[in-house]
Amino acid sequence: MKILYINSGAPDYLSDMIFHGLRSIHGSNVVDIPKTDYMYSNAHPESEMTSYGKGFTIFRTLEDIDVDRTDIFKKIRDRYFDLIIWSSIHRNKSYFYAATESKNNCISLDGEDHTNLDLDMVWRFNYYKRELDKYHPNLKPISFCYPEEKINNIYNKIKTNATVIPGKLETYIFNNEKDYYKDYNESLFAFTCKKGGWDCLRHYEIIFNNCIPWFLDIENCPQNTLQFLPKDLLIEVKNLKGVKMEIINNTPQIIIDDLLFDEQQYKLLLNAITTHCKNNLTTKKMAQYLLNNQ
Repeated sequence: MKILYINSGAPDYLSDMIFHGLRSIHGSNVVDIPKTDYMYSNAHPESEMTSYGKGFTIFRTLEDIDVDRTDIFKKIRDRYFDLIIWSSIHRNKSYFYAATESKNNCISLDGEDHTNLDLDMVWRFNYYKRELDKYHPNLKPISFCYPEEKINNIYNKIKTNATVIPGKLETYIFNNEKDYYKDYNESLFAFTCKKGGWDCLRHYEIIFNNCIPWFLDIENCPQNTLQFLPKDLLIEVKNLKGVKMEIINNTPQIIIDDLLFDEQQYKLLLNAITTHCKNNLTTKKMAQYLLNNQ
């Protein structure tokens, strides 16, 4: 399948995650325009682009293979591509007139934290929205996702609370991915919550490092947002025996009653959450969902 992938040329988590998944499935047939240099393993690790989010998880994850990026307008007019994707629709709509006049098969992605839509694109094509709170036949849900090569299945719990607490900048102490992941993997629980939007890379970094997220406000999440996360299981987390959350010195902390805590129950819930996410929320799974529903 030949795909033209039109991006903003700057980090955009949803765009970059779906690109990772599509490239993992279809290789050089996925043509990124402009070239997303920061996604390739030969990108400088301290460049401005790869420093976004400290460069963890998604950046510099792809081999810089040979991709034909020539004669894009001609290829669009000749309907060379099976699918054209605007992957950051509020930031780049290049080739729009050429693609629509040639009646190409097109879709758009919207990974912004806000719920605003590009209504012109909604009426024309299938439109995949991350923070989705509206209805239209062309509107489809989509979520952040995680590269399967970075999934950590090790179970090695030595503490209750992970170090990073959203909004507490003094806890953002990790300067390398390995230590950041290790902290989640060694913790029973890690806090996460809605920030700019409901979806957040942190949710997936916690889960795919074999840790249970304590999602502070998950009960208030709109029905059509975070549709691919197991929200029912994330709510169930708060009913684990012998586990409660307290605010200590204005900081949330999970407190465990060793007499009541059932580690087997914890493991069963952890396994249910991680299994669901492996089946639905890797970059390849989310990219395939996109292709199956274009």
